[in-house]
Amino acid sequence: MNFIENKYLEKEELSALLSRQRKSRGTHSYAILLEFMALTGLRIGEAISLTHENYLKADRALSDTGTLNYQFEYKKGLKGPAKTLKSHRVVDLDDRCVELLDEMITYNEEKALNDRYSNRGFIFTSRTGVLIQVNAFNFSLMRTAKKIEI
Repeated sequence: MNFIENKYLEKEELSALLSRQRKSRGTHSYAILLEFMALTGLRIGEAISLTHENYLKADRALSDTGTLNYQFEYKKGLKGPAKTLKSHRVVDLDDRCVELLDEMITYNEEKALNDRYSNRGFIFTSRTGVLIQVNAFNFSLMRTAKKIEI
């Protein structure tokens, strides 16, 4: 697959990419994020800026989605308004999306046992509690795609 010409993945390619990423502890959270984005249609900034307050598990929904404010460092994890007026929406979650969010939250709870973890209330974080960085996420996907030849 040529990433410049084709900016999407076929179902089979997505499945292969997710499978490979889930096998490594270093890319496992990227796999969760990728699958969640594929299922919900959220942009990367919307997904990584999700907080526990946005996750309405009982309602199986996300509310008041915003986006990451890129003017500041990732470590500060500042959330800004959504990109467009239509981005202010409630996103319904299916069973798989709920499973993915719960899996990431549990994974964060395990990471929080490390003294270096700083809980800022975000769901998609690194091993230290910093938001998953877009460039690291993209690089990981490209590297994995190359390994599995898609």
